[in-house]
Amino acid sequence: MQNETNLNQILQKIPHGTVVTSSWLETQGISRSLRNAYKKNGWLKYIGNGAYSKLNDKVEMNGAIYALQEQLGLSFHIGGISALSLQGINHNIAFNRKIFIYGYRGENIPSWFNNNYKNNIEIVKTEFLPKDIGFLTYNEKDFSIKISSIERALLEMLYLIPKKNSLDEFIELIDTISVLNPKLMQELLEKCTNIKVKRIFLYIAEKANFPWIRKIDTSCIDLGTGKRVIEQGGQLDKKYNIVVKKINII
Repeated sequence: MQNETNLNQILQKIPHGTVVTSSWLETQGISRSLRNAYKKNGWLKYIGNGAYSKLNDKVEMNGAIYALQEQLGLSFHIGGISALSLQGINHNIAFNRKIFIYGYRGENIPSWFNNNYKNNIEIVKTEFLPKDIGFLTYNEKDFSIKISSIERALLEMLYLIPKKNSLDEFIELIDTISVLNPKLMQELLEKCTNIKVKRIFLYIAEKANFPWIRKIDTSCIDLGTGKRVIEQGGQLDKKYNIVVKKINII
């Protein structure tokens, strides 16, 4: 009974619908032997190596991401086209499309996460944007997670062109965005280390003549040297030295 009382007190700290990791339980004084006893007695539901949920709790993807961020301190977050969709920017995005989760090289997705969600996710490990800018809070009923802001998500989407995202798809989405934060966009572009991403973004923004592009100071953005082929069979844009197919922007 004492063990059950202790567990209930600890689980009250965990929002409903989220994963409870073994490492977090360790910090709360719950040893491996106690975890096994709780699991055996049905007080914790085992969902994979190093992970549990509250009894009768249904854990969706965002509840698992909460554990990655808040309990394990990992950088994995919903980004790119998936983050745009969460913010209502989802023009013609396929309903059953996989969720893009971005993280940093050197960090590993726990096996419990991969085993439970591998059919619905696409993991992207990259370091072309800094860890500490371009995020916002996405609220669920009982918890919140960090996802990419619109500005960061657009650059993350461009990073996957042409293998996972298409230029046409990017143009359709950005055309529905009336306002961007130019100060944040400037900072992201200056700190972005991927030359292709920066050139495509500025090229499309200028072609579309978005009002906010006039507030971006390109003289502070390193655009590198040499030609970048974005689409085979395209035309060379001499200003940004990229090869792309002719685009139609209204």
